[in-house]
Amino acid sequence: MSNRISEQIDFIKTIKKLSKPKDNDNNINESVDVSYKPLEIMVFTGYSEVDSEGKIQSNLGNIKGVNNENAYNNVQIVGLGLGNNRGIYIPIQTNEFVLVGWISKATPIILGSVNDYITESIDSIPKIKQDEMVISSKEAGSTIFIKNDGSITIKTETGSKIRMNNTGHFKLFNKDNYGIECDVNGNLILRGVTITSTNTAGDF
Repeated sequence: MSNRISEQIDFIKTIKKLSKPKDNDNNINESVDVSYKPLEIMVFTGYSEVDSEGKIQSNLGNIKGVNNENAYNNVQIVGLGLGNNRGIYIPIQTNEFVLVGWISKATPIILGSVNDYITESIDSIPKIKQDEMVISSKEAGSTIFIKNDGSITIKTETGSKIRMNNTGHFKLFNKDNYGIECDVNGNLILRGVTITSTNTAGDF
């Protein structure tokens, strides 16, 4: 954990160096304070631009202090592989906690969301093992488990699931464990109360 915190601090220092104006810059603002400011836990109050359908229009958010009245709008949010119309976007939920760094003393940047271990409403986490990676949606209840051996399991809130083992064996089951199973040798097993064959196309 200490290594990760150290890496985040180094990242912030690097950004501050890049954002600091050069000596020969005619647009230097002498009042800008680029002195170091520690990382801070703040509350995410929502995205800055959302259309009438609730779709996020920019990766900018609004934040406020946990124990003070400090508030900032249009704050950039760090993500994985972000660029022009690309990257991994996992929206931060309103009133969740975020880790905030500082490009300058007056310019925050949201480094990511964190679990609530601060208030009495402590966040629960998915049932995860140390050799797994989990992608989970709180609202939908669907979860993707990726294990170190390469196997992937997808579960939905309704109980349907897909499992793909690293051996090539896969299963596609509903909540009652009826469905399709195919082993590594290509043997296909159909499990169902009634099994019907049809030549018509279906919808997905």
